Amino acid sequence: MKRNFIALILLFFFSGSLQAQEAMMKPPQFQITVPSKYDFNDTVDLLKTAIEEQNLMVITELDIQRMLRLVGVQRKGMKKVYFFHPSFMKRIMEANKHATAEPPLKIDIMEMPN
Repeated sequence: MKRNFIALILLFFFSGSLQAQEAMMKPPQFQITVPSKYDFNDTVDLLKTAIEEQNLMVITELDIQRMLRLVGVQRKGMKKVYFFHPSFMKRIMEANKHATAEPPLKIDIMEMPN
């Protein structure tokens, strides 16, 4: 059953119409892009500092650029910063126990060519 599900997902991604694939490539409406006037590493550091100044916890930072290099993909800086606060989890659990799968929040930082 699991193998059939994976095959179905692969089939969906590789055989869809160009229009459907382009629609999947667009960022979701809730996602916003904010350019930074700082270089990549300074942007990451400033972002983490700003998160902590709001009494939130930086849970982890993933170096996506490094992971991509492991599979032969060269890309400029790319990191994901996960953050949250335990008090929010309590409020989420009280409102909807099923929503506890959503946290932590994340921000993607990507260095663009320009």
